[in-house]
Amino acid sequence: MSLTAPALPPIARPITSLIAKAQRKPPEVAAFLCVNPVETAADKLSALAWRVRARRRGSADDDPTIVRHVHDLAALKASVATSADFAGLVSKAMADDEGRGGQAIASSDPAALFADMLGRLSTDTLWATEYRDYVRQVSFADPDELPDFGQALAALRDLVAHLGGAM
Repeated sequence: MSLTAPALPPIARPITSLIAKAQRKPPEVAAFLCVNPVETAADKLSALAWRVRARRRGSADDDPTIVRHVHDLAALKASVATSADFAGLVSKAMADDEGRGGQAIASSDPAALFADMLGRLSTDTLWATEYRDYVRQVSFADPDELPDFGQALAALRDLVAHLGGAM
């Protein structure tokens, strides 16, 4: 976790409890300043790229919940799709994250890291199992609102493609 000032202006969002939502009541907090979703997506994409490469299942510090970034990025895709800021924010996040993950991260080339990340997520079937288990445990969404792993991975590919030659 890093504690830095947001790169983009914050966005005011309402806060509604699960109880108020179920009772169809208005938000308890009408406007709360939040980090722009485009900035969150950029940070998550960078974090996922190096964490997927550095991950060693079964090690003492293994964290299978990093698959949450796949889910979150799929959910954030619509916010990122029209952003002119996304590529620059990803580039900055990748530069800030350079060296994280130790020896497992041999390349500082973002395109190579993203290709490796997508390859590992696509070919190692345990990622899909971990994704399904994670989403089932933490999501309050209706099952038909949740992207399955294939849909989430497709969204992730689209986000990487959205970067185009900007990286």
